[in-house]
Amino acid sequence: MARLSGTCKWFNSKKGYGFITLDSGEDVFVHQSEIYADGFRSLRENEKVELEVVLENDRKKAIHVTGPDGDYVMGSQNELFRSNRNRYQDSESSAMYRNDDRDFDMNRRY
Repeated sequence: MARLSGTCKWFNSKKGYGFITLDSGEDVFVHQSEIYADGFRSLRENEKVELEVVLENDRKKAIHVTGPDGDYVMGSQNELFRSNRNRYQDSESSAMYRNDDRDFDMNRRY
């Protein structure tokens, strides 16, 4: 299967899909599961990519999506998704809840 080049048109990191515009001008669907990344799989808008295209349910879909020369993609600039598992550690509300937990007495009736 021939490798094609394209540019990310848009990608929704939260939903895990988007579209790539091929160099020929055609748009193809891309799902995060087909992205070759080091960590969180996403694409940055206007990012240059290489891919293969298959026909699935009468629609063209990108597969084996990489950066140029087969490298990892750059991915989204949104750091929220990269640090999501630690999202409460540095927030003020988190500190408030941690303080509330220290003051909580399990034997006391509230």
